[in-house]
Amino acid sequence: MAFSEPLTKKINAIIVKSETKRSALIPVLREIQNEHGYLSAESMEEAANMLEISPSSVQNVATFYTMFFTEPAGKHVVWVCRTLSCALGGQSMWSIICATSSALRQARPRRMGKSPLWKPSVLPHAAPRP
Repeated sequence: MAFSEPLTKKINAIIVKSETKRSALIPVLREIQNEHGYLSAESMEEAANMLEISPSSVQNVATFYTMFFTEPAGKHVVWVCRTLSCALGGQSMWSIICATSSALRQARPRRMGKSPLWKPSVLPHAAPRP
């Protein structure tokens, strides 16, 4: 899968600004996901070729971080923190509201279409509120 010309230009600009090609990996994956909505196996392989790193290294990063989707996730994604600090701050109420909403069902979060509900273990910016 070859990237579109505008995406290729954006990726090359990221690579040029980065100290090393490997350090450009996360920004490149973000740009690909912004363009396609998720990171397909083909797009990760193409990114690996452009960054001159192994496809497994790209896949390891893409599957490690919860911000990357390796299958279509929908237009809107709702993240609900489930740590103790969030639970003490009212997370359970938000989980109930989200789970009972007709647009947000937990049954199949990745295949919901427009509004899947995600409950990762840790959210990077969840400290002040759930």
